[in-house]
Amino acid sequence: QHLTCRGRLDDVLSDVTIFMKDRYFIGEELLWHDGKCKRSARIQAVRLASSLSAQRFTPGSPKKGGTSDINAPPAEAYRYEIQLLDDDSDVDDDESDDGMRETTATDLSRSRTLMSKQKLKLFLKNSCILIDKRQEVKESFRRDLQLDRRSWSEFFADPSPVFPQTPLLFRGRPTKMPIKNEPAEPKEKGQRGRKRKDAGTEKNGENPPKRGRKSAAAEQPSPKKMSEKKRKQIEAQQEELEVQFDIAKRLGIEGLARFQQKEKVLSTDEIEELKELIKQGRVREREETKARKEREKREKAEWKKPRDDLACDDLQPLPSYARLPIPEWMSADDFSSYLTLYQFFLSFQEMLPIKEFRQTRINLSDIVIAVRCRDPANSSLADIMRILWAARRELAEEEDGDEAAVSRLDACEEMENERWAEQIRKRNETHDQMRQTFGVSVRNLQVDWLTMSEAIRLHLLTAGYYTGVQTSRFRWSHRGGLRCYEDPAYNFCEKYPDVMEQLETMTIFDLMPSHRLAIIQVFIDQLLGYQKFRTYHDERTIELHETRKQLKMLRSWASSQEKDAKDAALLSEIEGHERPKPTAETKRLRSHLKALKENRRVDRTDLEQIVLAGIAFAELEADEISQARDVQKEVYEKSEDELMETIFQMEGLSCLVFLGRDRAFRSYFYLDALPALIVEESSGWDRQRVGPCDEPTPLNESIVATFNGNIHSARLAVTGCTADEYCPSHGSEAADRERWQMVDNVEKMQQMISALNPRGFRESELLEQMTENEKNLGEMVERSARKFDSGSLATLLMADVADPFDSESNVDFEKEMRELLADLEEKIYLGQIGCLPKGIVRMEWRRRLLEEGDVTGLIEGDIAIRVEGVLKEEEDAGEEEQEILYFQEDFLTLSNNEKLAFALLQLFQSVDFRCFKEPFITSDRHAGTDRNISEVFLVWQRTLSQNAKSVPMIAMFLYTLDSKIAWDRSRYQGKCRVCRRKGEAEQFVLCADCCVTYHLTCVRPMLEVAVTGWLCMECKAIRRRDAAKEKRNAAREAAQRAEQESKDEDEEEEGFADRSSTDRQMKTESASASGSEEREKEPEPTKTSSGRIVKKVLYNENYNGTVIVTKGKKPKESQEQWTDYDSADSEAMDEGDSPKRGERNKKRKKDYDPHQDAVRVSIGLRETTGSFKDCLHECEMAIKDTMAQYFAWPFTAPVDKREVPDYYEVIKHPMDLQTMVTKIKNNTYDSLEEVQEDLDQMIANCKVYNEDGSEIIELATRTSEHLQPKLESIVRKSHR
Repeated sequence: QHLTCRGRLDDVLSDVTIFMKDRYFIGEELLWHDGKCKRSARIQAVRLASSLSAQRFTPGSPKKGGTSDINAPPAEAYRYEIQLLDDDSDVDDDESDDGMRETTATDLSRSRTLMSKQKLKLFLKNSCILIDKRQEVKESFRRDLQLDRRSWSEFFADPSPVFPQTPLLFRGRPTKMPIKNEPAEPKEKGQRGRKRKDAGTEKNGENPPKRGRKSAAAEQPSPKKMSEKKRKQIEAQQEELEVQFDIAKRLGIEGLARFQQKEKVLSTDEIEELKELIKQGRVREREETKARKEREKREKAEWKKPRDDLACDDLQPLPSYARLPIPEWMSADDFSSYLTLYQFFLSFQEMLPIKEFRQTRINLSDIVIAVRCRDPANSSLADIMRILWAARRELAEEEDGDEAAVSRLDACEEMENERWAEQIRKRNETHDQMRQTFGVSVRNLQVDWLTMSEAIRLHLLTAGYYTGVQTSRFRWSHRGGLRCYEDPAYNFCEKYPDVMEQLETMTIFDLMPSHRLAIIQVFIDQLLGYQKFRTYHDERTIELHETRKQLKMLRSWASSQEKDAKDAALLSEIEGHERPKPTAETKRLRSHLKALKENRRVDRTDLEQIVLAGIAFAELEADEISQARDVQKEVYEKSEDELMETIFQMEGLSCLVFLGRDRAFRSYFYLDALPALIVEESSGWDRQRVGPCDEPTPLNESIVATFNGNIHSARLAVTGCTADEYCPSHGSEAADRERWQMVDNVEKMQQMISALNPRGFRESELLEQMTENEKNLGEMVERSARKFDSGSLATLLMADVADPFDSESNVDFEKEMRELLADLEEKIYLGQIGCLPKGIVRMEWRRRLLEEGDVTGLIEGDIAIRVEGVLKEEEDAGEEEQEILYFQEDFLTLSNNEKLAFALLQLFQSVDFRCFKEPFITSDRHAGTDRNISEVFLVWQRTLSQNAKSVPMIAMFLYTLDSKIAWDRSRYQGKCRVCRRKGEAEQFVLCADCCVTYHLTCVRPMLEVAVTGWLCMECKAIRRRDAAKEKRNAAREAAQRAEQESKDEDEEEEGFADRSSTDRQMKTESASASGSEEREKEPEPTKTSSGRIVKKVLYNENYNGTVIVTKGKKPKESQEQWTDYDSADSEAMDEGDSPKRGERNKKRKKDYDPHQDAVRVSIGLRETTGSFKDCLHECEMAIKDTMAQYFAWPFTAPVDKREVPDYYEVIKHPMDLQTMVTKIKNNTYDSLEEVQEDLDQMIANCKVYNEDGSEIIELATRTSEHLQPKLESIVRKSHR
């Protein structure tokens, strides 16, 4: 402040820069060079090193010639005391170090970026001002820093330096005085050279004192004359400077009165000073203008910056929305939950088996009825749960599997969790028990309106069981690291233990709607955790992202094409500009443009391809550029609309799409399935996230003026913040608004779009979404408005429907269970696969069951567990005591449900053991046992008798029993063995041994009614044969014993009794078994002279020279033999007397009956002739010709088991045309009649598996009509 005396700012900068170089001030932080390292330090004190330096420095001494050198000691003369700022110390351990050091300037340095010349100049420019030809520190800096009170020694060592003094000098031509315009006065005598003296006046305009003696008149002129002259000069000068004064006033220059005055004529220096002040004022004005513009720019940028919507001062009023027509009995939270479930079924409708269980898709009303309705007859809960259950069953089969061994659970990661380890073990054990009880996993249980409650209960108890290490790894890698204990079923069981207890004795329809909603949500959350659902969602997200990316690229491409078109149009206006040679695409485009111009026909597809590939506008002429650009815009807009429509469909048609939130924290959705543009007010939980109401919304004056200057009314109108309890965004007014609203017309949607603020955090995103989908949303709102006005939208939302929860259930579950048990008993009775125990009248049993539900009064004695066959684990065990399930003395204490379980157990024990399927029975081929009872057979009975607590539980046991009975072995298989026709069960009779059905009119002798224990002719013959064999064996064994006894005494004496008895016994057994083994013995293949493998000819022991038996062929019996067999009085027949089953049922042709010939020639003998080979070749050609026909396509190849899984369970002897051709090529046929038999077998298989009147049956008939005549012709030809 007091040291420098410079007029120019650059001189001040030069003085400061030179002095600061290699000099450092007290308190400055810098770097101290300690060897190779640099350490932070602070200057604590500065002093001169020697008195010599001080002597050489003379403060205030003048400089020669005005040199700019600073009069101050050199930089190396100073010593600095510094304080180290870091913790590093290099002193010895025995010395105390306070971090103080003394050093010179050579070991110190400051940051260049901190004290750069540019920054220093900027600092001086902002802190200095020109006053009286000298740069001085501004008053504000002196006041803030208190510079007038501080001394030089506080900053640096004394003595203070002396800086050069160069005040501001004005250069250039002086301003001309207005006196030149006055007429020259005549020179008086004695005034020669006076003008030169006048020119040497002082700067203030007065003459210097004269030297020597002067006269009084010359020494002081007349006051009147000098005053007038001076006045004119002053006025002329002031008039000339009037423009400068106006500029100075405008610039706000202070001290202008000393220039704008009438007392004296301003000197040249004063005028230059005024001009300098004006110049500085202009500079300052420019700087202020620039600063103002920058400030306004910053303020505008700051104003445009995104901020909280309630902090914007230009909010516009939003429209008022209509109330969404939801029923009064439905709360806002419930509607939100229903909408969430509805969104799931819309989003994943392609993944859910909806079409398998209902014809229509699931609507919002179905969700509401499923949750709230308590009547099973009117509720859609069963359909929804069956859909969810089937979807989860399929996914669990693929990704979960059954439970792992409990003994290995300790090694899994899930068992490391102290909270869930024991529960995982229990769930594994429970799932294993249920699988042992029902024979299947819980996920495969039957689910309908009656068994649904029990299936859900078991699922909630077992879900999340441990399935092994591989499954755990799969969950971790493909299912988001899901653990067993993270299954939603765990949380449900913990959150609702009372619901789990209720499900043991009640149905799901007896629960509260919130509980049913939570159960449905559990299944949905489980499905969303499977990898298949996650992949489907990811694929859709990627597809949507790629579509948006295509739209973005299309818009970018359109912008680039627009720029190319403009550039090409400008170049086309330049004369002499040569266009590039047109390419083939450009030539085709020109031809299309010419055709459009002439209104001729154009290939639009080719034109769109050329346009979308990009147009080379530089190759077109000026008029062609404009036309091509118009065509390209049209194609672009079409492509853009298609992509926008695709995005809208991918989002809106499948789920509830979130658009954004407005200033009042309201959420906007659109759902095209309703359709509706929905507005949701923030709920209580959302309001907690919103936070408190800190300050009111600032509004500009224009908005407030529209409300008569009432800012409070303006804030309420624009839904701003009022910072009080009635705030429309935070306070009670927001809570009083309807939770669910909708945009009911297009005008309100347009008003909303125009009112959204692009500067708000929330509304900017909402505005972007609304603008992008404005066209599609407008069409949807139009449809929504029509439905809203017509009332159909209210119908969809059940606004006019009574609360389904108020409707009482009219279904008596116990009565339904009685009827189901009665139906099962009737089905067993009519199917002739079982009957009630002896001594029980069937009609009385049914009456008591239907009327009372108690049949225990008809039973005498205890009810033991049914045990038939031999369990594998009990093969070596002896006889055990019977396990009692019900004691007779406990019959009176049974509950109603236990009595129903008692009746079901009776039906189970009345079913013929041969009619059970797996898992009730097992087969062990290695042990030679065909049908044994399984563990499920016993566990099912025990669990039914012990855990029958509810009707759904009994229904689950009932459906398990029904599904494990082989109904195809009953009369319900519905096809006669003789005529191969179907019919009602009452028209059939069932064979008790082979379980084959016959019409009552087809058996011989005919029956009037079906009787229990009836046997067909084949089974009768088998029984008579077995009886005769047992009789002969018994007689033979008796004779052998008698003979043995008579010879034992003699053989004992000779010592050969044991061996002889053994030999005779072996011979006897061999002789008795020879007849039965004869038909089962397989001939060994041999080779003929030609090298072909054939089978040996086997002769029956009754061979009389006419019958030859080959492999797989039995001798034909004559009609007399069949008649004698069919007679009831016929004697027991030998093993070779039994006819082939179904032999008399084969179809015979009128012209020729291939089965009349009793003699069968072996394949080895028949094929020695060339005619048989030729006939087989003709058969092969006929079959191939048939395969080429269009109607034979179902029979050209074997049935694929993957396409028809149950085909080979129904058809035991499959046949097709390709197999017949293969058998011909392999020389498998022994006769031509076998080819016809395979054709008949193929047609019969088709009629057995397919229904009458179906398309496949018609194709089979045409195939038979086409091939059968050809085979018969070949057979006739071979017998000529």
